[in-house]
Amino acid sequence: MKKNPPIFLSRIIANKRERNAFSLIEVVFACAVLIIFMLAGVILYGTSMRNAVISKHRLTANYLANKYLEEFNVCRDAYYMNSPAASPNWVTILSSCAPVPASASYDGISYSYARANLAIFGGQRVTITVSWTDFSANYNVTLYRYLTDWQK
Repeated sequence: MKKNPPIFLSRIIANKRERNAFSLIEVVFACAVLIIFMLAGVILYGTSMRNAVISKHRLTANYLANKYLEEFNVCRDAYYMNSPAASPNWVTILSSCAPVPASASYDGISYSYARANLAIFGGQRVTITVSWTDFSANYNVTLYRYLTDWQK
């Protein structure tokens, strides 16, 4: 003996037999939802690519600033190795270093440099600022290092 399905289920089955296609409203709504998700994906992709490029240029600027700070360390060490008995003369030490260039170009981006020295007790604070323009916005990276008399 075959059991009849419950009433609500028999109505669903009956409606399904009568309807074999989607209505126009369902198709339009599904297309609208699909377009919204695709547009959101394109916007997120563009934003993430822009941020990746800015991060790459920020990393390059950080390397450039660190490169010149390391050169100041080398100048200080060379000064002490050549004049071990002399007391530190920071003006002489820092002037013997290679000058920081005004600008440089890497990967099609022009980076400009600024150097500042600040006398502190027992040494110098050397600051390097690297600036560049990306996507019509100005960015900069500032690094500093304290140079002291390491022989004391």
